[in-house]
Amino acid sequence: MQINIMAPNFAMIAERLKESYPEVTVAFGENNLENADIMFGIGKIERLPNLQNLKFVQLQSAGFDFLLEHKNLKHIKFASASGAYNDSISEHMLAMNLILFRHFNIHRDFQKMGVWQKWENVPAVRLIKYSTVLIIGMGEIGGAYAKLVKSMGAYVIGVRRSNLGKPDYADEVYLIDKLDDLLPRADVVAIAAPLNDETKHLIDVAAIAKMKDNAILINIARGAIVDTEALCDGLENGKLAGAALDVTDPEPLPADHRLWGIKSAIISPHCAGGAGKTGIQEAIIEIFLQNVARFIAGKKLINEITI
Repeated sequence: MQINIMAPNFAMIAERLKESYPEVTVAFGENNLENADIMFGIGKIERLPNLQNLKFVQLQSAGFDFLLEHKNLKHIKFASASGAYNDSISEHMLAMNLILFRHFNIHRDFQKMGVWQKWENVPAVRLIKYSTVLIIGMGEIGGAYAKLVKSMGAYVIGVRRSNLGKPDYADEVYLIDKLDDLLPRADVVAIAAPLNDETKHLIDVAAIAKMKDNAILINIARGAIVDTEALCDGLENGKLAGAALDVTDPEPLPADHRLWGIKSAIISPHCAGGAGKTGIQEAIIEIFLQNVARFIAGKKLINEITI
């Protein structure tokens, strides 16, 4: 059996693989790729159907929407890195929430101008405590954010594709078909759902019209879940108090797009996972090593994907 490690920053996995499976050949990048049975990292997706030996690919990402359009990959098992990003991305969401509630974006604008602005000229501060937070996609990442805001006193409503079991960090849980009834109740609408046919442009003109006046939107999932032009209109006409986006549609956001110039919008460049000591790399490695053991034993993979 051959395992190809496609991500150079994960080369340290090789030693652990050799310790546990001395009979396994470990290759790096495209070396003898045609003989790979397992790949860590995906490389160029268009090559996968031509790799006759390939049976399992471990993704480094939690999202996998980019696989769904490739119907010729059904013979390969895929697993995501869902769970590895929980802490880092949920903290990013919390930071976005606090920035918009406490208007740090406005203060930063005054800082750039060298203006000591009187606080009474800035909109009133809002607290996470007492606010209603609606989380669309309350899985691993959405659940981690829910725990944070719940611990700060928020009323948490979760929306899921399935499973109405209510965890202790949620006050209410519904399926996606109830979204129209929930949007008018929320001070914060946070998106942590996967992109698919059901969620593309889920937040459109009609959804924004249903949202509470002065609500904020947070999106760390996929840009296409939000209709960008509708969002821009909702921010510019004052319907929404702000939007914090780690993802956009299109992405990267063109330099001349009007969203850049909207002062109530905060944009980060798809970096919510962060870099440094976030624990993400270590968590992905553990998922992969457990999945190698499961694959060899013929067991279902952790985070196995159906495409």
